[in-house]
This record gives sequence, C-alpha cells and structure tokens, in this order.
Amino acid sequence: MSDLPELLALQSIMVANAVVFFRVAAVFALVPGFGQTLIPMRLRLGLAMAATMILFPLIDTASHNPVTFSDWLNLFFSETLIGLFIGLLLRALVFALQTAASIAAQSTSLAQIFGQTLEDPMPAIGNLFLIGALALLMVLGFHVSLIQALAHSYRVIPLGQRIGSGALLTSGVAELSRAFYMAFGLAAPFWLGGLLYNIGLGAINRAMPQLMVAFIGAPALTLLGLFLILTALPLILKTWSDAVFSLLLEIGTHSL
Repeated sequence: MSDLPELLALQSIMVANAVVFFRVAAVFALVPGFGQTLIPMRLRLGLAMAATMILFPLIDTASHNPVTFSDWLNLFFSETLIGLFIGLLLRALVFALQTAASIAAQSTSLAQIFGQTLEDPMPAIGNLFLIGALALLMVLGFHVSLIQALAHSYRVIPLGQRIGSGALLTSGVAELSRAFYMAFGLAAPFWLGGLLYNIGLGAINRAMPQLMVAFIGAPALTLLGLFLILTALPLILKTWSDAVFSLLLEIGTHSL
C-alpha cells in the first residue's frame, strides 16, 4: 500500500505526457526537416517523445485529466487536429520551395542534373534547394524555435480547445496564397533570366535565320542557370528561412 501514492503520481505524469504527445507528434509528422519521410519512423517517434518531455513541464495539464474513453477521444482528435494544422502551415513553405525549384527548372536547362534522391517528385534541381534549405534551418536553430513555438501555441490554443472550421479555412487559404506568392518570388531570378534568354535568342534568330541558334543557346542557358544558382541561391535560402521563423513566431503569438 505504501507504493500506491507513487504509482498514482506516475500514472498522472504518463497521462499528462500522452495528452501533450498528441499535438507534438502530429506536428513532427509534417514539420520541415523532422517530417521528411527519409527519416526513419522510429527516429521521428523518438524525436516527438523527446520534444514531449521537454514541453511537459511548461504546460498546465492539471485541468485536463481524461478519465473516460470519451475524454480520451475528444482530446486525441482536438489536439491531433491542432498539431496537423500547425504542421501543414509549416509544410506549405516546403511546397513553396519545391514550386520555386520547379519554376527554376522549367526556366533553365538544369532539370536533369544533381540527381533524384528525395522522396517527393520534383525536378532534380529541387534536391539542391530543399537539402540546402533544411540544412540552413538546422544550423540556425530551427529545432529550438520549433519547441518555443509549440510551447507558446498552448497559450494561443489552450489544451483541449477545438479550432473552428472557419478559422481553419481562413488561415489555410491565407497560408497557401502566401506560399504560391513566395514560390513565384523565390524563382524570380530564374524565370527573368529565362525570359531574357528567349527574347535574345528570338532576336538573333530573326536577324540570322540560317544560324542554328539552339546549338549556341543551349550551353549559354546552362551557364546562365549555374551562374544564377551560384549567385541567387544563398539569398533564396535566406529569404525562405526567414519566412519559416516568421511563421513560427506567428504561431506562438497570434490566434489561429
């Protein structure tokens, strides 16, 4: 009987950790870097559990102690939905980077180099964009900012609170619009360079119809694409990483 209080305390801690884990695991399933399918499932699960143990002391779970199956079900669906929504907001920025890479590949002749090694179907130049962006995020401390944003998200959306469908729709559409706008802006050096290249090639072909401009222009377009990667990619990755950290700040300070 002397061990009963300790067992009850341990049970209470395990229940509280499980409640926090619902939201954290859903976020880690989709968040950039940790949510990539190249990372083994067991490792992602371990990272989510580690983040749960970090967040548990920072969150007041005393008022949410599920007892019945209905309580567990309500908390599971509400917290998982919140986590998936936060993860999708961050994942939208990855889609923006992949769309920018597709635009860049269509504007240059670099679509078939650098190899295809990632899990998402995209032009191969997207490998360089995505791997470089994720590496930059981790160097800049994305994991720390993510934990901080998750901790603050419990103030914005308290534990057990459900998000209305109107708020989901409004925030989702706004973030998708922002992602497509960002994709077009990130790829601007490539599509502008491709436009100028085609205008110049058309002028040369008009002036000298007998000249095989395709044989001359293809190496020039490849050189232009490589030059743009060398000069513009650092700024593209910095702009994208700033957008990710800005979104993390919004998640922790604004109501969804």
